[in-house]
Amino acid sequence: MTNDKKRHILTISTMKAQRGQDPFRNCDDDITACDIHEACANGTKGIDWDYWGNFQNWSASVATSLMFGVDPDREVGNNLNYDLSKFELARKKVLALCSDQSIEKQSPAEWLNWAQKFDAWRHHPIYKDKFTQIISQLPEPRPETDDSLGDLALSRGQQQELAIRKALIKLKIDADNLPPSEAGTGKSGLRSKVAGVIDMQYFQSTESFKKAWGKFRSPRQ
Repeated sequence: MTNDKKRHILTISTMKAQRGQDPFRNCDDDITACDIHEACANGTKGIDWDYWGNFQNWSASVATSLMFGVDPDREVGNNLNYDLSKFELARKKVLALCSDQSIEKQSPAEWLNWAQKFDAWRHHPIYKDKFTQIISQLPEPRPETDDSLGDLALSRGQQQELAIRKALIKLKIDADNLPPSEAGTGKSGLRSKVAGVIDMQYFQSTESFKKAWGKFRSPRQ
């Protein structure tokens, strides 16, 4: 199935939810209930994993939302009639378990191990497989060394910024005095040049790099 067709089907499912209809009825077999749930709960773009994957640690509130396929930044209601009450009830039970064990924050990998150990999805397992798959694919944060900073355990976002700065050093470009953007000129821009030399181990995908580059470049326009 093409991505365009998948987006179309998920858009239809979301529209059904907006009208208070069953979004799971008469859907293509290649679209999973998990896909439909995420689209209806958050909009057809789903959870912003490129953003949440940058965090070195998640609070219990953030982690338990993501476990059940709901973006923590999603506004309650979100103009949808999609019923999240059963997922919120399951999330509250998991939060209570966190509180009982005095767990306030952990790394994504530690949350996955904890959730599997205590069967956090026993009441509503719809998002279990996708959460497990995504967290298993996230690279482990690791300490990074930089002469100006010393040895520090950096967050994913800091690692990405440092990788961009190192790439700019290779290109002999001042990271704090970037040349004007050449977007729309048809020329190969600075982002493309950086992409050609950067260490991509800190980025989940090309889109992840583009998003990090946008955040890096924005205040330096």
